[in-house]
Amino acid sequence: MNQHQDYDKIFKENIEKIGLKLLQKLCGLQLLNVEKANATLPRTLERRADFACIGIDAKTLERILSHLEFQSKCDTKMDSRMLFYYALFYDLYRIPVRQYVIYLGSGDWTAPRGIIHGKLNFSYEVIVLNKIDYQTFVNSEEPEEIILAILADFKGKNNAKVIQQIITCLKDKTKNKRKLQKLILQLEMLSNLRNLQPQVIKTIEDMSLNYDIQTDLRFLQGIEQGIEQGIEQGMSLKEIEKQKDFTISLLENTDFNDAKIALLVGCSVVFVSELRAIFNN
Repeated sequence: MNQHQDYDKIFKENIEKIGLKLLQKLCGLQLLNVEKANATLPRTLERRADFACIGIDAKTLERILSHLEFQSKCDTKMDSRMLFYYALFYDLYRIPVRQYVIYLGSGDWTAPRGIIHGKLNFSYEVIVLNKIDYQTFVNSEEPEEIILAILADFKGKNNAKVIQQIITCLKDKTKNKRKLQKLILQLEMLSNLRNLQPQVIKTIEDMSLNYDIQTDLRFLQGIEQGIEQGIEQGMSLKEIEKQKDFTISLLENTDFNDAKIALLVGCSVVFVSELRAIFNN
């Protein structure tokens, strides 16, 4: 046992008797109505942020870690979640952490934006997409950014015209047909957050895009069913994800029929055929 473990062992053995006295003598804290708290904190084996990167702030020339979280609904516990992330990032990198929540929903962000508790003064920034000019995204060179325009502020312009502009920009910036289909589906799904889904679907039809939304929706339903079946069979989400990836790799790299792939992967033939329909479009 090393020295640090020796010290730790001593305090663990004695803390029950001396804990309150140390608080009073060393910390100047005297407590009334004391009750024992559970000192064994739950551990999270893995916590994944939506996005994080390290770089130099061009204004301050300070090396920082930037952290983004995307939220479609106001989470009343977002303040503690962000504080938890802050602590983990700072413990790992020991550099300033700047945090931002990107709010995708309608209305304003109503959840707490920080915590002021004793000597703790913690806050994070919230960016509300519905207050950002949609032109900020629609003029991007990145198709994945263009679809965010559907969640932004249309500045009083006609919904149908803006939706048509967004889809036109997507077509112009996306030459790969399969990728365009994926982005159109994502756009259609995001539009539901603004109750614009019927208008988006109608615009897609009016523009005569070679894209079958119903096929993709059935495919998504097939994935959901596959996940439910996998869970019922006792599979973990990682195992289910591997099953899906295996199916995709067989579709891309073999001439096996749907029944053969379903047998190899251990999934339904319907799931494979729905996925194949997307690949063949």
